[in-house]
Amino acid sequence: MIRRRSLLVALGIAATVAAIGTVGVQFALRPLVTGKWITPEGQQQPVGSFPTNMVLSPDGKYVVVTNTSFREYLTVLDADTGQTVSRIDFNGGKKALYYGLAFAQQGDETRLFVSRGSEDLISLYRLADGKLTLVKDLHNPAPEDGSKLPHHVAGLATNADGSVLYAVNNQTHEKNDFRGSVSVIDVDSDKVLRKIPVDGFPLAIAAAQNKLFVTSERDGLVTVVDPQAGTVVGKIETGATPAYLKLSKDGGKLYCANSGSDTVSEIDTTTLKVDRTILLRPAAFRGLPGSTPLGTDLTPDGKRLFVAMADLNAVAVVDLPKGELEGYLPAGWYPTSVVVSQNGDRLLVANAKGTKVRNPNGTPVRKLTRNQYGASILEGTVASLDLSQELGVLEDHTEQVLKNNRADGYAEASAKAFKNPGIEHVVYIVKENRTYDQVLGDMNKGNRDPSLCLFPREVTPNQHALAERFALLDNFYVCAEVSADGWNWSTAGIANEYTQRNTFVNYSNRGRNYDFEGTNNGFPASVKGKRDVAEPEGGYLWDAVAKKGMALRNYGMFVAFDPDNERPETREMKGDGIPTKPALQGTTADDFRRYDTSYAD
Repeated sequence: MIRRRSLLVALGIAATVAAIGTVGVQFALRPLVTGKWITPEGQQQPVGSFPTNMVLSPDGKYVVVTNTSFREYLTVLDADTGQTVSRIDFNGGKKALYYGLAFAQQGDETRLFVSRGSEDLISLYRLADGKLTLVKDLHNPAPEDGSKLPHHVAGLATNADGSVLYAVNNQTHEKNDFRGSVSVIDVDSDKVLRKIPVDGFPLAIAAAQNKLFVTSERDGLVTVVDPQAGTVVGKIETGATPAYLKLSKDGGKLYCANSGSDTVSEIDTTTLKVDRTILLRPAAFRGLPGSTPLGTDLTPDGKRLFVAMADLNAVAVVDLPKGELEGYLPAGWYPTSVVVSQNGDRLLVANAKGTKVRNPNGTPVRKLTRNQYGASILEGTVASLDLSQELGVLEDHTEQVLKNNRADGYAEASAKAFKNPGIEHVVYIVKENRTYDQVLGDMNKGNRDPSLCLFPREVTPNQHALAERFALLDNFYVCAEVSADGWNWSTAGIANEYTQRNTFVNYSNRGRNYDFEGTNNGFPASVKGKRDVAEPEGGYLWDAVAKKGMALRNYGMFVAFDPDNERPETREMKGDGIPTKPALQGTTADDFRRYDTSYAD
């Protein structure tokens, strides 16, 4: 059962698999429910649900992968072949992983620090011959401030000799003044030396020039910290929703992926200035945010930067001497992280949602051996690519990536002025938790399976009447997995990277609140004058309506609905049916029946 609410109406295409040819290259075309296609390159290795980060071992032999979702593993891959060498299971109980990975070399011993997310732990492992052995857990307890929220450890970094660990505390709420923090931990004694406040919802961290650099997903900047003094010494404005960081080999340059503005910022770590900002979005999508750059890595000579473009399902290739985008390499579904091998021959790409659409309950339930819940069947992969081969046909790859994302169709549609055929009102009704066949499978037309119909005409007369009077759209598919990302797809046409990553943490009961309908940890951010970290850069439908000066009436979307204030995501709203977005205030029907499963549609 999908918790709360998820998306019924979304963009989609008929499921078709074909081979598309360009000069000299053949691509295996795979459809996605988002209406796009993917043509993933390289050998794919399954690594569990929604891999979010990878790191290369100091000797260059191994790559370690971490997840945030239902099936979490710490996976060690061979850097040359991309094959699994070993893995550790983090499923069952309250075990959790969350983004952070950092290596430190101490003599002959290779150490790996791993974020344990809501457990407020950092596990220290020894890596030898591709096997990880637990040395100990480092403790990073959240203060007892009444919030009952963990720190939720995210990004990790160490000092030069690995004796001090810097851990990003991601949770941001009213009790910590809506700020995150960085814990400075002595590794030998397992003692937190100090906690340094930083900006809201910090994620990634890098250590260079005796300073720490921390991204703030909410505030659009990189906070610069002096770890010895325990003070903030600078703030660098980058772009919208800065997420992942990558240091150059000499530590002089820092590359920050701005997932909301589709750019990467090159930062001078001495002057604390942005030297240049490089746009990674295709020219055909000018003015349309939504390519979502995340993990980055550099070639050994520092001349090329590779960037995982999550919503473009591609890897951007950047010529750094020229400061220009060279093109794109095809990836799987929602790539989040990239690693270049030590010799520069191979590129490993983490695809958070794998390389194919899953079919829940495609076989009779009684024969299944594993849970078929929509969010839990995602199988993330890591692809291993031969860089010289792939870059040799970069022009062909770029052309295919643009086709996969329907760039030609968007450009053509943008060039034509929309002519209103006489529409006066748009009524947008969102329902969820039911498939097409479950409700409309008994219709005598369309692509249907009557055997799957659970709510026929007798139960859903209004939906049948709408389909018969207006249009029956039988091959529309769901862009989202569950309610949290689904309601953002429904109202904004996208779910940003914060929502994509934390949706699965919330639904797998790994310590995150439901932050995705206008509230962050129970606080109505936008209404209270703060930025909502889950709000996509392009805004929502109601924002577009307001900009055009058009009339809007809202019934039940993005509202608090707990009169007793017991729900953690809405307890600050102090009422029932109160909108969580400024644009919905004064336009929302306060007498509309609130969300109530006991009330029949």
